[in-house]
Parts: sequence; structure tokens; C-alpha cells
Amino acid sequence: MRLPPAYQTLFSTLFLLPSVSNAVSIDCSHVLVDGVSFNLETLGGPKHVYDVRRLEDPPKTINTTYTIDVCRPLTRSKGVPKEEECMSGTQVCGIKRVFDPGESTTSITVIPIAGSYPHDSGRTLDPKWTRLKTSSSHADSEKEGIRLEMHGGMFPLHDGRKQKAVIEFLCDTSREDEDEKNGHGKGKGGLSFLSYGAPDGEETE
Repeated sequence: MRLPPAYQTLFSTLFLLPSVSNAVSIDCSHVLVDGVSFNLETLGGPKHVYDVRRLEDPPKTINTTYTIDVCRPLTRSKGVPKEEECMSGTQVCGIKRVFDPGESTTSITVIPIAGSYPHDSGRTLDPKWTRLKTSSSHADSEKEGIRLEMHGGMFPLHDGRKQKAVIEFLCDTSREDEDEKNGHGKGKGGLSFLSYGAPDGEETE
């Protein structure tokens, strides 16, 4: 199944669960789930999701940027201080900036959500794949696509809460129809952005 470049992912980020080596990367060219192969190579590279909230009492603006690379660890950004980025080995990172207009200050919190940290906590990405169509959930069974759970993060870093990220890749049937009309054949889906947040019944922090 080929997934074209024009896409975004359903990005469910939740701050909860565990893990345990170094750069555990994902072979995006051949993700085998329930005997079906998915090619996610075009989804590689850093992608961003933004969440902006404004508080009134006291007045503050909270801007959180989630960055994910499904296929490999994120690389350092040129010119960005080390303490303002997630550590080496991270594949899902949250950066929370809180601006206080009264004090004219901005505080920055770095949240490593998923990755492999062999020289720090010893925790690993431990990726887990599920094909939605064969899921035990009735709602999921009506979808064609896959779900990826990525682990390894902890916040606060050394004695905090275990983290994980949940990402769903959904086949875009409308794109399949369009590709078929253009003579490209069946089975060539796309991905579209739906939402992000905690799955039902899960608690976020």
C-alpha cells in the first residue's frame, strides 16, 4: 500500500505509560501488521502539531508544539539551545512555552514523550502496531489503517511519569477513488489529519 506525500497524521498524544537501548528506529518501508505490509516512507521527517491556550486569570498564553518523526529520532535544530530541545534519541517531543504578559517572560518546558534512551533511563521506543480493521474495538474495525504506540519518555525526566504517544494512520478512500480515476490503480491511499488528544478513558497531564 503506497501512501503519498500529501498527508497529515492523526496524532493522539497522551502523557502516561512506559518502556526500557539506543536508536531503535522503525523500518517505515515495510511495516508488517497482521500479514499486511504498509509503506510509510513518505511520512518520515519531523512533523509538527500546535496547541495554543489562553488563560484569563492570571492572563497567560500556553503554546505547546509537538514534534514527531515516525521513522527515526529527531535531530538537533541549528541555533536552538540544548536545554530547549528533547534529548538525543527522542522521536516524539513536546515543547511547552508559557508567556506571562505581566512579567514579559516566557518559560520553556521540554517533554520527551517517546524515544530510546540507553545512556540515560535505559527506556526504549518499544513500538507496538495494531491494524484497525482487526481491532477488538467496533469503531476501529470500520476503519482501514494502523495504530502505532511509541514509548520511552518520562516527565519529569528522571523520577516522573511514564509517557507514550499514540498515532493512527488512516487510509483516505477518497484519494483511492481519485487515484483509480487517474489510472493509478487501487490501494493507493492518503492520510488526513483528524484530531489529537487523549484516547477515551485516558487521563492527560
